[in-house]
Amino acid sequence: SDPPALDELAAVRAEIDVALGGIHPPAVEVVLAVGGSATTLAAAAGGELAPATIARILAVLLAEPASEAAKRLGLPVERVRLLPVGLLALEAIWGAFGQAPLHIALGGLREGVVLDVIAHDRELLKAGLRDAGEAAKNMKRNAPAGGGAVS
Repeated sequence: SDPPALDELAAVRAEIDVALGGIHPPAVEVVLAVGGSATTLAAAAGGELAPATIARILAVLLAEPASEAAKRLGLPVERVRLLPVGLLALEAIWGAFGQAPLHIALGGLREGVVLDVIAHDRELLKAGLRDAGEAAKNMKRNAPAGGGAVS
């Protein structure tokens, strides 16, 4: 419904809690959030990211239709319609991490995957260079005295 009803959001939060039920993240000093809901939260809250921020923005989203909340928050209506569920998920995940300070990462999941692949490839490249260096040393050691090719 528009705005979302409390019972609708309670049902969504219950599903989120079930989905996160088996997840036990390690203790962390900071939580990095990525994606639209996190960046929208930061924008709507003027950069303030504290547990009360989610509650305050949700209160605005529940108080009026999406078109009005969009005007009040300076956000696209389509984003405002999705935001309550995204904020509930963010709140639940943040809670799972013990509500360590929340920061918005500059990139997103795609960037993280690309950086991980690059880091992995660098390790493979380093290993390959080490292997190539060892191969060159072996070739030099095994080369005939006159400098001919090794077969």
